Amino acid sequence: MDSLHLRELGVQDIKGMWDRKFGREVYEVFSSFVSIGYAEFVDFITSILPGMRDEFMVDYIRELSRENRYSKIIWDTAPLGQTLGLLQMPAMLGRHWQCGH
Repeated sequence: MDSLHLRELGVQDIKGMWDRKFGREVYEVFSSFVSIGYAEFVDFITSILPGMRDEFMVDYIRELSRENRYSKIIWDTAPLGQTLGLLQMPAMLGRHWQCGH
């Protein structure tokens, strides 16, 4: 069927997305304090930060929607508990940001 496209995002996809959006800039700042190679830094950041995979999955879906290439986007989510946490993330980040400023 030519009108159906599937995509599963894996760890390497997430690393690539993070690298393209933030990698070099964040690395320049971080490496001024800590001696670490770039590949090791990307592995560390993409595995240690909570919610990064979910954040980039949502960003990927947002980009697909903006491109208007598809009439519908169906997102097959994780089990209920994980999905509820993911859906609450924007509000949590907003509260955190407000407390810090």
